[in-house]
Amino acid sequence: MGIFKKILKKLETSHEEAKTAHSSFYQDEFEISQMERRNFWDFFPMNLIFWYVEMPFVSNWDGLISSNGEKVVITRPKRTSYTGDLKKVGRTYEISSATVNSIKIKKNKIRIKFNKRIKGITGTLVNRRVVKIKLKPDYNNIEQLCSVIKKL
Repeated sequence: MGIFKKILKKLETSHEEAKTAHSSFYQDEFEISQMERRNFWDFFPMNLIFWYVEMPFVSNWDGLISSNGEKVVITRPKRTSYTGDLKKVGRTYEISSATVNSIKIKKNKIRIKFNKRIKGITGTLVNRRVVKIKLKPDYNNIEQLCSVIKKL
């Protein structure tokens, strides 16, 4: 195993570490998964253009998403954590069922439409009340999390 792979292995967030990071938001059981918040421009060839230009307002970011069927909690790592250590919670977005207009789930992608714009998580220029999320298969619980989120 190369040095680069060893460093990446140390930076991985295990399922237990992720559960510990979100345990303060829930009293009962919940499902958690790694995610990537997608932007409106995340389609080919626009994603290559914006990646090359590095425009600040159209970037994707990684984080953790959890739900117990009553609310959804999305956290993103601290900005000082250049490596993207998901255990170090920076911004937190607690989303109750009252603020959700609709939820669409396709395989590992979730699209949530809200009643109002939520700064930092919804779109900036286009789709101001929508967040697009791609779940990562690291914890092998995408189906369980999607079924819990559908209860909202």
